[in-house]
Amino acid sequence: MNPKFLRFLAPFLSVAAALAQAPPRVRFSAHPYFPLAVGNEWAYVQRGRVAGEPVTFQIVATNQFSGISYYQITGYAEQPAWVRYNTAGELVEYDPSGRTEKLWYPFGGPDGFSFRSQLSAPCLQNAVLRARNAEIRVPAGTFSPLLAVEYQPGPCADAGYSEEVFVVGIGLVRRTAITIAGPRSFELIWARVNGTVISGPELSFSVALDKPLYYADFMPPVDPARSIPVLTARLTTRNTGPQPVVLQFNSGQRYDLVIRDSKGDQIYQWSQGKFFTQALGRLELKGEQIYFLEIPLADRAGRTYPEGRYTLEAWLATSEGKAYAATVPFEIQYVR
Repeated sequence: MNPKFLRFLAPFLSVAAALAQAPPRVRFSAHPYFPLAVGNEWAYVQRGRVAGEPVTFQIVATNQFSGISYYQITGYAEQPAWVRYNTAGELVEYDPSGRTEKLWYPFGGPDGFSFRSQLSAPCLQNAVLRARNAEIRVPAGTFSPLLAVEYQPGPCADAGYSEEVFVVGIGLVRRTAITIAGPRSFELIWARVNGTVISGPELSFSVALDKPLYYADFMPPVDPARSIPVLTARLTTRNTGPQPVVLQFNSGQRYDLVIRDSKGDQIYQWSQGKFFTQALGRLELKGEQIYFLEIPLADRAGRTYPEGRYTLEAWLATSEGKAYAATVPFEIQYVR
């Protein structure tokens, strides 16, 4: 082969050889590891000898600084913080006092990437990104694959973090802190991310209304169809555990509902004047049982309830009484 041609190829061959010898690097999709959207919320239970009450992180607002949009998160660091993703896939915090950005997590970095976090937390040290194909089990569920942030030992023997574990599309699922009494972990028990609720097995009863404020239209000419607002209530019993829950009933009635005015006086009861079979009933609940009710907000004479604040209480009519019950407020306003 021509010697001049070999000299021309030499630099390219050296680069190719170096690339062939270098270990493969895995880059992560940055944004899903910490989803940023107003309304996102995460709740954690604490484990360990010095464990305390559950804690909650929330994204509560957006704002612009120097033309750049940030999200405000509360509960995650020592103080509420404004954060965003930069073009490198790094999660950074805006410091209004110095108009600078501080690195929290370089989620766009490769596996094994070393960095020093500037998260507002006690005694943080250098850290390393680690990709894991293993599963992690926390109260909210079992998740895989994982991205771990491993913090290196530092001068603080009883402060800081040792590890944080993130899951795509969910966020932080476990944080392990260092304390003088030993490790303390924060494990995800519930989250609402981009409108999706993530939780472990639960048993719950809830009542929801279609709106918090109902208008009674008395603009002339008065139309009864417009002057009596209609409330829609949804009663939901949920059991997502592995075993069914058995509910016992003394009759064919499955639920009831009352409305009280601002003085606490009962002005309406759904079951009043209704007849139910007197046979005993039994329901094995696994999953969800949902009931819908429409209630005109007027008395028996057809007169709209007065303006003001009200409370709606609903419950399952089980033989145990109000073992499953929930309350929600609402308001009535007149339009004249």
